[in-house]
Amino acid sequence: MKGKMDGDAIKKLAINHVEKVVLGLVVVVFGLLVYKGVSIEPFAESKNPENLTSTAKQVMTELETTHWEAIETEEPRVATVKYEKNVELSRDSIDAGLQFKEKGFPKSRSKIKRRDPDIDAPEYAPQNIQLVSVLGAFSLNPPAGTPDPFDALEDAPKMEIEEEKKPKRRKPRRPARGGEGAGSGMEGMMPEMMMPEMMMPEMGSGEGGMGMTGTSMARKLDPKYDRGYRVSGMGSGMGMGEMMGSGPGGPRGSTAQKPIAYTHQFIAGTAVMPNELLNEAFQDALGDATGFDPRRDRPRYIAFRVIRADVTDRSVDQLEEPNDAKIEAKEGDWVVTTSDGFMNRMYIKHWAGYSPEVISPAYMDSVLTMPIPPLLIQDYMKFAVHPQVPLAGQKKRDTTEVKEEVVEVDTELTGPSTGTRLDIGALKQRRPAGPGMGSGMMGAEGMMGSEGMMGAEMMMGSEGMMPPEMMMGSEGMMGPGGMMGSTVVVASEYKLIRFYDFRDSPRRNENGPQPGRKYVYRIQVAVEDPNYPINGRFAPPLKTLDPEVLDRVQRRTAEDAVITKQQGSTYRSGYLWSAWSEPSPPASLPELTWFAGGSIKPETTTTLEGKTFEKSPATADIVAVNWDWGFATERTAEFETATRGSVLDKASFTDEIVNPSTLSIKQLDGASVKSRGVLVDIAGGENLAVVDEEEEPMVAPGKMLLFDAQGNLVVQHEIEDAFRFRRYTFADEREKLQKAQAATAMPEAGMGMGEGYMSDAFGPQ
Repeated sequence: MKGKMDGDAIKKLAINHVEKVVLGLVVVVFGLLVYKGVSIEPFAESKNPENLTSTAKQVMTELETTHWEAIETEEPRVATVKYEKNVELSRDSIDAGLQFKEKGFPKSRSKIKRRDPDIDAPEYAPQNIQLVSVLGAFSLNPPAGTPDPFDALEDAPKMEIEEEKKPKRRKPRRPARGGEGAGSGMEGMMPEMMMPEMMMPEMGSGEGGMGMTGTSMARKLDPKYDRGYRVSGMGSGMGMGEMMGSGPGGPRGSTAQKPIAYTHQFIAGTAVMPNELLNEAFQDALGDATGFDPRRDRPRYIAFRVIRADVTDRSVDQLEEPNDAKIEAKEGDWVVTTSDGFMNRMYIKHWAGYSPEVISPAYMDSVLTMPIPPLLIQDYMKFAVHPQVPLAGQKKRDTTEVKEEVVEVDTELTGPSTGTRLDIGALKQRRPAGPGMGSGMMGAEGMMGSEGMMGAEMMMGSEGMMPPEMMMGSEGMMGPGGMMGSTVVVASEYKLIRFYDFRDSPRRNENGPQPGRKYVYRIQVAVEDPNYPINGRFAPPLKTLDPEVLDRVQRRTAEDAVITKQQGSTYRSGYLWSAWSEPSPPASLPELTWFAGGSIKPETTTTLEGKTFEKSPATADIVAVNWDWGFATERTAEFETATRGSVLDKASFTDEIVNPSTLSIKQLDGASVKSRGVLVDIAGGENLAVVDEEEEPMVAPGKMLLFDAQGNLVVQHEIEDAFRFRRYTFADEREKLQKAQAATAMPEAGMGMGEGYMSDAFGPQ
């Protein structure tokens, strides 16, 4: 057919015209590329510097423009949290093969310069100083060959009770059943078969009797009156801290020379350092700065010092502000009284031990919190705690009503003082580190300079280092290269500051506290400088410091270089001082004489012809107490029938005194008590209710008004003084002896004890 082409004809056509087809396609693509290129805007016109600057300004204007009015009407954005999914993911195990390649803390990539923490503000100073006056016996290590004065005294004789008129026996409430024959089975009943409280004192194991297993017949003070430190292996008492089961505590020193009780008269002080606020100040200044390291850039306490001013004849408002130059020159109102280094040497050199700690370890610091001294018998809880610091086992104390009040002298707390004074003239002296000191401690590179007035008396050298058991709390661990610190900061709200100001003779220490004077105290704390640390190896690079900090560090480096050249050893004053605390309430050393009131017998009267006459005056049972410096214990004189106007002095009598170290009771011949007290008035002792005359009456507690040796009026109250009065008069020992005598006297002549005897001795059967 003529209109159709066969296959061969098509193939022939394609072969003859393929070049034309390819050329046509190339022409079309070329034309398309030319068109695209011509239609593109030239680069120079849209991307030149002027256009780019204009565009950037427009964007910045948009960023700086407030768009709040446009977005405040929008619907709030709510984030959707898929809790179920998160729980499922949290339960998945972690691949054990994962390892952290980066060791230690990641380096900060911040470009913010390092500033100084603003710790010299008042809110970062020590707060709320509490003072307690103390007079008592310390357990100290004496020089070799020193005799114990109690060894020359004889044991006190066994207490004897005068026979009192036997009261008329009451009739048995029920008739005896069994008559005489029924009582025959009780013939062998002995006191040891009765109740323990009826036993003879010498048969018990408490007050110093021989006991069933003991060998000594010496009398001893009832252990319940021992609330202080107890020397290891001596006595049976237990300190208050031991009863609480808290903190370290125990003997120290050589066992070749047994510890001896020495008198100490001092003012004890506590305060709190706002540790949490201080951590926040460090975080604000350094948390986002270049080279932040939490092991270095946090508070680390390295020292404290306490100054004192006499306010006996003036008010606190009249005192001048502390001035370092005047303090160092012994001029002005304030004198340096103690420091952490001085306290540590007292502990290391003299104390025979230290009492168990009673506060929470999280609130302690090895520099600020001095150990509790080995105070014998007396309750050291009175001065070892602070109202804003929790006790051991507690997390926090209620501080809603913490008030600063004037602390009165506590005469219940009751040496020659062995404290070596803080030599202010030696504050500029410095010495190399003692053996065993780490690079980050206060040694060759850790001594204080003239700016801080800290030297030999305030350094923690070989004598000033705290024992390992005292390095408490998570913030007392070793950091990098020997720096004190922890890799994890656990900031407690406060750190407890505890210090003691010991009395000394004016010949040895002209600045020591003296009796009859009133004093106030202020405290200042030093922390390590994070931008100029004590150990130069851990100092941050100078280029990371703020210009103001850089200027300060360069000036201090130049000053330290001069001191280093003078001393011949490396010196760095790497510390920052806090502000001074506010002045404390006034306090004085305790008196050496006090009283303890007992019961009152009211006056008896008679009526004649309608008029009432006094038949016998009111009498008071009262104890006058003198402190014996030589024996470091109390001398007591009991006045059982003191009347109004009685002078409470007693001369040349045989006293029974307690050895504070062993609790043994000794006999002191030729003793005297001169309290110079006068009993002015007596009240109490009257019946408070109508009761069965055969029962013990309920009477009003006794109150006594006295003049003391200084002419001050003193009120003694029977209830408030009960604990001390019973200790001074050995009331428990007397009562147990009376019970034992009553128990042996109950079976009367004859064999017929029967049920009536049992009723009288033990109550109705």
